[in-house]
Amino acid sequence: MRFQVRNIDPDLIMPGARLQGQDLSETNLVGVNLIGANLSQANLQSAFLGKANLTQADLSGEDLQGADLNKANLIDADLEAVKLDGANINGADLTRARLVGTKISEQQLMSAASIKG
Repeated sequence: MRFQVRNIDPDLIMPGARLQGQDLSETNLVGVNLIGANLSQANLQSAFLGKANLTQADLSGEDLQGADLNKANLIDADLEAVKLDGANINGADLTRARLVGTKISEQQLMSAASIKG
């Protein structure tokens, strides 16, 4: 099944953005600065978030199935009850990220750059 990637101008997304509950599935957010953003309950299925800065972002209850978080910065992010099935978190920094209730495979954890905390 093919899908159409949606592009968003990175200059329109600011740190601290309020995007809770939004459908951002299949959206290209590579390298976007989302420090402290509220993305709780949003749909980011198959979204492209590689190298995005999600420091202190609220991603609780998020659907990140199939998302690409390659080398994303998730330091101090709230990932409580996040769906990560099939997500790529290779090289992602999960230092002090809250992972309570998140289904994450051992293989995914081993591929992350850091999981200190």
